[in-house]
Amino acid sequence: LVWKGLSSDVVAPEIVEDFYEASRRCRLPKLQRDVFSYMEIHYLQRIRFETYGQMFTNLMDARDPKRMRAIFECAMTRYDPEQGQIPPEIIYRLGISAAIALEDYENVKLLMRDMEAKGVKPSIEIVTRVMVAQAKHGDVKVVLKAADKLSLLNEEWHEADLNRVITSLGIAGEPDAAFNFYRMAQLRLSPKTLMKLMTVCHANSRPKHALAMLANRRRFGLKMLPSQYPALLEIIEKLDIGGAPTNEMAIILKEMRDNNIPFNDLVSERGGELAPFESDGQSRTKEADMPLMSELLNARKFAEAAAIVDSYILPVNDGIDSDDGQRETKFPDEGATIVPPWLADMAIEAYSQNHEIDKIAEALENTNCKDTIANRQEHMRVLEKSGELNFDPARVVRDVLRAFLTWKRLDMVVAALDQLESDEVPIRPVDYENIFSTMTKSTDMDGKLYTAEDFMTIWEDMLQRNVRPSKAVLRLVIPVLCEKGTVGDEDRFRRRKIAMIEGYRQAANDRRDNYVLPVACFSTLLEFASETGSVEDVNVIHAGAVKTLEANMTKKHHSPAALSKILQMWNAIQIIHAGAVKTLEANMTKKHHSPAALSKILQMWNAIQARKMAAESSTLLGPSNDV
Repeated sequence: LVWKGLSSDVVAPEIVEDFYEASRRCRLPKLQRDVFSYMEIHYLQRIRFETYGQMFTNLMDARDPKRMRAIFECAMTRYDPEQGQIPPEIIYRLGISAAIALEDYENVKLLMRDMEAKGVKPSIEIVTRVMVAQAKHGDVKVVLKAADKLSLLNEEWHEADLNRVITSLGIAGEPDAAFNFYRMAQLRLSPKTLMKLMTVCHANSRPKHALAMLANRRRFGLKMLPSQYPALLEIIEKLDIGGAPTNEMAIILKEMRDNNIPFNDLVSERGGELAPFESDGQSRTKEADMPLMSELLNARKFAEAAAIVDSYILPVNDGIDSDDGQRETKFPDEGATIVPPWLADMAIEAYSQNHEIDKIAEALENTNCKDTIANRQEHMRVLEKSGELNFDPARVVRDVLRAFLTWKRLDMVVAALDQLESDEVPIRPVDYENIFSTMTKSTDMDGKLYTAEDFMTIWEDMLQRNVRPSKAVLRLVIPVLCEKGTVGDEDRFRRRKIAMIEGYRQAANDRRDNYVLPVACFSTLLEFASETGSVEDVNVIHAGAVKTLEANMTKKHHSPAALSKILQMWNAIQIIHAGAVKTLEANMTKKHHSPAALSKILQMWNAIQARKMAAESSTLLGPSNDV
């Protein structure tokens, strides 16, 4: 510790900075704090903003708000307001977080006002930390007002920021606002976020919402942290949701046992509830394996689930009797296999998620399609009577296609659709909606998103099968296919525009399609129609756009003034396009204007006007126009 007593004349600043970085990288937090203190005394002006951020994390972990406040006060001396020097956000973050931890609420408000006066924009972290402090202080209206101002699109959100908003709304007694904010955030459920949501349910007596959260936990295979189980059990007990019909308490206790999580005193008091799970049966039974399969799939233990399915698979034999108890159905393929009806859906999921598509493929290959089709009616009747058809075929198709898309195997998706078509299974717009929806949310094994060309491949496949695009499909593909930066040449981009215009016209002709396209989609379609379409295209899209805009008037996230302005711009596009066409048609007979040249001029006029309108529309609606 001799270095602490050395002056700046003896130790060069570069050496101190290297010493600090070494302590940080070696994860020696106390030494890191000591070296920082030396830097404050001797080289205050050389401390970087990044270093302040690192010390903020260090002191938050150390729970030392007094030291944090001292660093804030020292750092503020570097900035002279009279010379126009303004402290950065990280410095205020140190002071505000210290004030919150020290329960100095007046100082929190003072520092926030000072930031606003000096034009320093608070980060999401500061805003959400202050929201929690305000909620604890009882300022419910202030918390709700702050929550309304938050933008999930224009800011970089982290899980901790989201959790603080949920916590503040829960403390403020606004559980519905907390749940709604989580839904809008569309972030993957994590153990910490789940506990925050469960705490909101507990504090505001929402047992039904808590059950829904726990169901989602199982659905996504979410494992809790060992330290979280006791608190989760306590919440389940206090909300009285541990018993039938879902038996949440028993599920949690069994999960703890299976994962070798130690039982502390809190859990031991409920040890009697473990009794039904202490014996491991040797034989396979539906009663034991049905909940076990669900747990394994929810826990993403697909290899174990697939092994259980293997133990149930049996070859199809000739012993399935018909309804009269005498007639037998002859299955010509000895290799065909069957599983119990209650296991059918889970078997498909287990094999597909465990990358054992070969087992599914073998089952398909071992089935003689011609013989099956020829005896289809008889097979269906016998299977229906035997109860072996107790599964949802549409769900199986969706799950298999989703598995192919997860591996980015578009060729297998197309092959699967070919197989369905050859088996006379109708392919519907909703199937393509599921495909496009999965593509927008999926990345491949290298973390890459599907490209616009991939989307165009599936779009063209849909048209080749004479499947009419729905408005829901258009909502998913327009943002991807209409992004000009993804297209190499203008001609290909023009073909995409024409495809989207024609797709909308087909969808608009379906009277049963009541889906309402977002305002932003109509702005894009109207722009494309004015650039490359006919007057009729513009009129058809304009009519649908106006109808949608009127439906949006009652939505809170669209102000009537903004929507009225957009309507004026859309009307202007329609009028300008019609007027331009009329003027150019009048010039068609003049020798000094060729039809090709006039057509090119029309495209340029419309493109300039439409882009101008689209830009203004985007400015008016901001980030909420896709809601």
